[in-house]
This record gives sequence, structure tokens and C-alpha cells, in this order.
Amino acid sequence: MSSEKHDAQHHNQQQEKRKAAKDVKEAKETAKNKASHAAHDAHDAVDKAHDEVKKHLDEYEGILKPYWDKLVEIVNAVASKTVGVTQATVSTVAANTSKATTIVLHELQNPVVAFNTLLGAASITTLLNGYANKRRFLKGKSDKDIALIVSGLSAFIAADAYVSYYNYKRFDKRH
Repeated sequence: MSSEKHDAQHHNQQQEKRKAAKDVKEAKETAKNKASHAAHDAHDAVDKAHDEVKKHLDEYEGILKPYWDKLVEIVNAVASKTVGVTQATVSTVAANTSKATTIVLHELQNPVVAFNTLLGAASITTLLNGYANKRRFLKGKSDKDIALIVSGLSAFIAADAYVSYYNYKRFDKRH
């Protein structure tokens, strides 16, 4: 591979990494904003309901006030807890998604991982296509034929795992 192609490929990989990082950051910010808006809307709804009910309860204030105050306290506590849990969950999911994306992008630079990803995707697609278009393509096969097919697939998977195990470190950019 020429140096120019290698530089262009490296530049494209760096651009993809920056774009992925930017996309994750934007998704995290969007999720935080949505959680904040949802919490604000919930709090506004509680306040509005409180004001509306309070207007109608003025005449029964002496009897119902202690119960009403306790109810408002409970609803506010639940809303507050919900906001906190929602924001914490969104932050955790965004951070974990960012970390996973970084790991996947790094691992896909290893040709062994990239090859196995393509091989796995092609295998699944082929199996699903065969199943959908040939309606159970193992139907009607003898036990011997099915055992041979399974044995062949198992041998192929074992050979791929063996080759991948010994070549992974050779292409890993961390070592």
C-alpha cells in the first residue's frame, strides 16, 4: 500500500473516530436535555395540580390541610427522586455508550476483528436467507447429513478461533 493511501486511510479513520465521539457527545447532551425538560415538566404539572386543588379546598382547609400538605410533600419527594434517578441513568447510559463505541472503533482497526465481524455477519445473513427462502433447509436431511453439517461448521469455527487467537496480538495496535 502506498504511503499516500495509508495516510488517506489513517486520516479517514481519525475522521470517523472524531465523528463517532462527536455523535456520542451530542447524544449524551440531547439525553440530558430531554431528562431535564421531562423533570421540569413533571414539576410544573405537580405545581399546577397543587394550585388547582388548593383553590377548591379553601373551604375545607381546617379538616383537609394536614392531609393535603402531606400528599404534596410525598408527590414532590417522588418527583424529585424520579428526576434524580432519570438524570443518573441517562448519564450512566451515555458514558457507557461512549466507552463501548471507543472500544469497538479501536477493535475494528485490528484486521482479525474486522474479518471475524464480516465473517459473522455474512454467516448470519446466509443462514437467515437460506431459512427464509428455502423453508427449513435441514428438513428432510438424514441425521448423518445434519451431523456432518454441524461437524463441518464446528471445525470451521474452531479453525477460525485458533487462527484469530494467534493473529490477534500480531495486529493489535496496543502492543
